[in-house]
Amino acid sequence: MTKTKSSVSGKDIRQNESVKAEDIRDSLFRFIQKAHPSFTESSIISIEELNSFRRTYITQLVLEEKGELEIKLLSEKIDHLIIHQNKKLLEIQEVQIDYLSDLMKSKSK
Repeated sequence: MTKTKSSVSGKDIRQNESVKAEDIRDSLFRFIQKAHPSFTESSIISIEELNSFRRTYITQLVLEEKGELEIKLLSEKIDHLIIHQNKKLLEIQEVQIDYLSDLMKSKSK
């Protein structure tokens, strides 16, 4: 059986267990390239290595999405707190106006 070398690990891999980089989805290809800058479209990678990169890539995407969701939720919570705080502030201002009105009435007597 014919063997070739992985461009990522340098290990020997069987021809039927190899994948050409040009056949990899662009986003995953760029992800692999970040870890291995010499990885080009003519590179070869084993199915096992490719699957490992896929798992890592998907995990990273999920974590990024989770982070964005957490930021969005925190932003919404802050907005809610600001609105609630503004309502309380308005209530305080109304009480102050009532108090000042009462003071003005008692002073004019």
